[in-house]
Amino acid sequence: MGFLVNFTKKLADTDFEPFLPLTDIKDPSEDKLNDSTKLMTMTKHLGTTDYMVVTFDADKFSGADFFKGVREYFEKTGFKGILLFVAESEKPGDALKSLCTRDMELDGSVCELCWVVSLSEKEMFVLGEQPDKLIGIENAVRSALDLEDDTSEISLKELLARKQVKNAKLIKSRVPKVTYALIAVDLFLLFVTGPDPDTALLNSLGGLSYESVLSGEYNRLLTYMFLHGSVMHFLSNALSLYIIGSRAEQYYGSLAYLPIYILSGIGAGLMSITFNSHHSIAVGASGAICGCLGAILAYTFIKKRSAGGLDWIMLLIFAVMSIGGSAMIEGVDNFGHIGGFLSGLAIGALYCLLTRKNGKTVDSEQ
Repeated sequence: MGFLVNFTKKLADTDFEPFLPLTDIKDPSEDKLNDSTKLMTMTKHLGTTDYMVVTFDADKFSGADFFKGVREYFEKTGFKGILLFVAESEKPGDALKSLCTRDMELDGSVCELCWVVSLSEKEMFVLGEQPDKLIGIENAVRSALDLEDDTSEISLKELLARKQVKNAKLIKSRVPKVTYALIAVDLFLLFVTGPDPDTALLNSLGGLSYESVLSGEYNRLLTYMFLHGSVMHFLSNALSLYIIGSRAEQYYGSLAYLPIYILSGIGAGLMSITFNSHHSIAVGASGAICGCLGAILAYTFIKKRSAGGLDWIMLLIFAVMSIGGSAMIEGVDNFGHIGGFLSGLAIGALYCLLTRKNGKTVDSEQ
């Protein structure tokens, strides 16, 4: 057999954790997850949604009473989210398939789904009007079926330790050195310009303007993002850069993060002079910072994992609120923010896809 063991390992590799109250393993320091395990539950919180995956041997646990008992248990615990049953059977019969036929409906606060796994056919059946894809769980099912003859056992303690090691590997750069360096450069130039520089000084140091770039001063597409118009302008961008930029550096690594930041800033500048040609001088790191946010969004969407507890939906909502909110503030170059965000989104997505295509991943999973 081995499906339940391997499926649990695959779920653990995607940030699921054991839910001990609903399993036939009670002591993670002693008991082993092996072929004798017939019931295992894994849980995961992603964004605003809780997921509960109940995997069971349908040849042992069968009938409507089993499903009813699990439902009643979660009702008592107050669970709200998606409850997925994964019923494994050597050769699923019509009765089991009928029990696992579902419609995609929200029953109260719980959306209940049920997939059937045939061990003899090495196939997954999704019956009725329910999705056959759910945050990558379907990939874990298929991978476990491919490894079905692997009967190696593992304790839950080892499983949790393996997850912790894997999560540690996701952090490519623990100290955001590039982010600190970017903030330091911005601070140094603030000392050069003074706390309240005028337009002429910013222009002489490389502020962005439509006429200058059009006349061939392309270097301004780089220099403008290190200048700021006031102390408060610098402080707000420095804080945003620390919060957002440091996380982009953590997940992409310092070497990939710096080009993302610079190219996003250039993209922001191009968008700015295209749609805000009437502005005299544009300065600031906010466009590049929005690019970092876009890159993190691309990472979470393509990798199907959270970043700092936020999934791509929450990041998208945050981006829309942030960019939309800044549009209501007079004097803010919102086209630059949009250009930076879209640039970072595209560059981050391209990087993730290219590294995955070459047999690697951004987070060194494989």
